[in-house]
Formats: sequence, structure tokens, C-alpha cells
Amino acid sequence: MDMLHVIGMQEYAEDHEEYVVGCRCVAMPVRDATGTVVAAMSVSIPTPRYDDEVAARAHRGLRESVTELSRRRGASESSRI
Repeated sequence: MDMLHVIGMQEYAEDHEEYVVGCRCVAMPVRDATGTVVAAMSVSIPTPRYDDEVAARAHRGLRESVTELSRRRGASESSRI
């Protein structure tokens, strides 16, 4: 399974220092009323501060933010966010 398919299934992407050494990131899509991805939001975390608890908080906070922004863009509650 290629990475784009995996990212599409899980609805988020992670960067494990592939782009910047010392920085881990998670990104999620923002959708509009048609369900189309119109933007993305991400959170970056310095690797030395990254652990399971920090990752879980980042995912929760980012999920809440993209859900709210998608809602404001007209996405329904049933849209994949």
C-alpha cells in the first residue's frame, strides 16, 4: 500500500524528521461543503519534546481545529475530517 493511500485512509499525515531533523509534524485536511480538501493544518513538535502523550494532545487539538474550520467552510458532521 502506498503512503498516499494510507494517509487518505487515516486522514492525517506525519513527518518523522524526514524534512527537518529535530522536528516531527502531523497534518490534517480541511474540507469544504462538498467534502473537497481545500487546505491543511499542521502542528510541529521538536523531537526532544515528542512522546506519546504530546503526540496524542497534538492529534486531539489538531482534529478539533480542522473539524471546526471545516464546519465553518460548510462541511457536514458526516464529512470525513
